Amino acid sequence: MTSAGRLTTGLPEISNLVPRVAPFVGRDEEIAEVFSLHTEHPAVLLHDPLDRPLGYGTSQMAVAYGHTYSQRYEMAWTFDCAREQDPARLTERVRQALDSLCEAYETARGEPLSGPFAVNWLLIYDNVADPDAVRDLFPEGNARILVTSRAAGTWDERARLQVGPVDRAEAAKIFKEVATLDQRNADRLAEAFDGHPGQLVRVAEEIRAGAITPQQFLTLADIVRMAPEPDGHRARSPVSVTRRSDDPGPDRTSLRTLILRSPVCRDAGSYRSWIAALREHTDVFLDDRLTAELFIPERVDGLLDIAFGESGTPDFLRALATTVEATADAAKTGQETARGIREIVEAAAARWNPVWLPPPRPAAVPAPAEDASTCLFFVSWVNREDHAQEALAFHEMLQKAVAARRGKCELSTGYMDYRTKQGAQWEPRLIEAIRTTRLLVPLITTDYFTSPWCRREWAVMMERIRGVGAEVGGEPIAIFPVFWVRPLPQYKLPKDFTDFQYRALGGPDGEFVEDVYDLSVARQKDSLHDYVQNLAKRMVETAAESPLPHLPRKQVMELPLAFPEANGETR
Repeated sequence: MTSAGRLTTGLPEISNLVPRVAPFVGRDEEIAEVFSLHTEHPAVLLHDPLDRPLGYGTSQMAVAYGHTYSQRYEMAWTFDCAREQDPARLTERVRQALDSLCEAYETARGEPLSGPFAVNWLLIYDNVADPDAVRDLFPEGNARILVTSRAAGTWDERARLQVGPVDRAEAAKIFKEVATLDQRNADRLAEAFDGHPGQLVRVAEEIRAGAITPQQFLTLADIVRMAPEPDGHRARSPVSVTRRSDDPGPDRTSLRTLILRSPVCRDAGSYRSWIAALREHTDVFLDDRLTAELFIPERVDGLLDIAFGESGTPDFLRALATTVEATADAAKTGQETARGIREIVEAAAARWNPVWLPPPRPAAVPAPAEDASTCLFFVSWVNREDHAQEALAFHEMLQKAVAARRGKCELSTGYMDYRTKQGAQWEPRLIEAIRTTRLLVPLITTDYFTSPWCRREWAVMMERIRGVGAEVGGEPIAIFPVFWVRPLPQYKLPKDFTDFQYRALGGPDGEFVEDVYDLSVARQKDSLHDYVQNLAKRMVETAAESPLPHLPRKQVMELPLAFPEANGETR
C-alpha cells in the first residue's frame, strides 16, 4: 500500500491512463531509465530514432511507465496532443484536457484545483508534433512531465530517451504469444522484420487470423527490401499493415495475451472449469468446440470471436473478467494479470461499438491451378495438446529429410494442420492440401479411427487411389502409416486399415521399433533419426512413381468417411 492507502498495483485516484496494451515487451530497461531521468529533469522526452520517425511505441511506453510507477504518483493524467501542428489548436486541446483534470480533481478531493502542480503528479503530453513548442503549455510547479513525439527537436540530450526497435528475441516473443508460432518460425519472422513493435503485432494478428501465412510474410518482406527507395526517402519498415476502423484491435490482442497468461489457461482442466463458470455468468451460447480438440490459444481465439462478434455484449466482456478474477483469487496467483484484464474490459465496455466484428478472413492462399500440388505429403493426425510439440517436431524432421533428398527444384513441402480446427481459414487450406498431395502420412493412434477429419483425409486419399484406374494390386502407393502410439493388442483395427498396417515402417533394416511418439520424447534420438531418414527415403522413391489425380474440391466434403465399422456405422 502507498501512504494514501492505495494498492501498489492500482492507478492513482485521479487518473485517465488507458490500460496497458499487451504484449508489451522489451522496454523494461527504458522504463527504468525514464524514472532515473525524472530524478534530475522534471520534463523528459521519449522520441523515435532521429532517422526513422516511424512510431516505435513511445505512447505505449509512456502508458507502461505510468502503470509501472503508479505508486510513486498521486495523480497521472494524459494530454492527447494528436500530433497537432497548429499552435492554436494544440493549445485548445491541452486546455480541454486540463479542464477535465480540474473536474476530476474537484470530484475526488471536494475542492478546486489551485496552486502549482506537485512533484508527485505525472503529466503525459502524448503524440506531440513539435516537442519544443509544447514547453509553453506545461503548468507551473514541479510535476513530472513525460512527452512523447516522433521528433526530438532541440531537446536537451540529457533529458530525452530514444525509443527504437525491439531486439529479435523480443520480436520472436511477440510472434509466439500473438500468433502461437513455434520457436523456429517465430525466430525466422523476427529476423525478417526490423523490430517495429506495432508492425510486429499486426503481422502476428494477420497470421493468427489466417489471412496470410508466415512464409508469405517472409516473401513479402524480402520483396519490399529489394525495392529501390525514392530519392530522399528515409529508412522504413519492411511491410505496412493497415487496421480496420471497426476492429477492436489492441483490446482484443491485449485480452488474448493476458488471458493466456492467467490461471484459467494453466492447462486444459483449468480452461474447462473457466468455461463452465463463464456459462453460469452469461446467457451467450458457448459452443462445445471451445472446450474440445482445439489447443488452448485457439479456444481463446474462438471465445474472443464471440466477445467481439455479433452476439458479444459489454456484459459478456465483464463476465470474462469476473470469472478470471475468481479463478485467480482461488488459485492465489495471477491477480495482477486479472486486474489487467479488468482494466481492458472496462475500457472496451465504456466505448462499446456494436459494429465490432472479428477481422475479415479472406482465403489464406489463392486456389492453385488444377495441375499444381500444394504439398508433397500430408501428415494426418488427431489434434491433441498432450503430444502436439512432439508431433510438430516429427513433421519438421520429416520435411527436412525429404527436402534433402528431393533437391531444391522439387516440391518437398509437407502439410500438417497443427494449430486449429476452428474459424474460416484452416478448412480451405486443409482441403486444398489433402486433395492435391501425393502422399499421406497418418500418425496412427486409437482415436485416429474415430476422428471425423482423420477419417475424411483417409477417405480422400483412397478415392484418389481408385481414380487411377489401376488393376487390383497395382494401385500406386500413396499412404505410409506411422504407428505414433500403437493401439493395444486387444483393440481390433478397422479392416479398411489392415491392408496398410504392414507398410508402417520399422527401423532401417525393417526391425520392430517402439512407437514413434516414444522415440520422440525419449533419449533415443538416434533411433528416431534413423526412422525418419528411412521413411523419407521410401517416400521420395514412391513419389517419383505415377501421380495421383486431384480430387475436385466439392467432393472432399461429400465423400463417405473411412472406417465406418470402427464408429458403429454401416457403409
